[in-house]
Amino acid sequence: MPHVVFRGITIEQLKSISKPLVEELADICECGTDNFTLELPSST
Repeated sequence: MPHVVFRGITIEQLKSISKPLVEELADICECGTDNFTLELPSST
């Protein structure tokens, strides 16, 4: 299962791109959208 880690963007930005990004990645990988994990670690 692919795990994608994001840095340098806000949670709002990630929310706005997450659905189309996962759909495109699923098309490329020929798998379901539920195979992907997106992570945005909190920074201190």
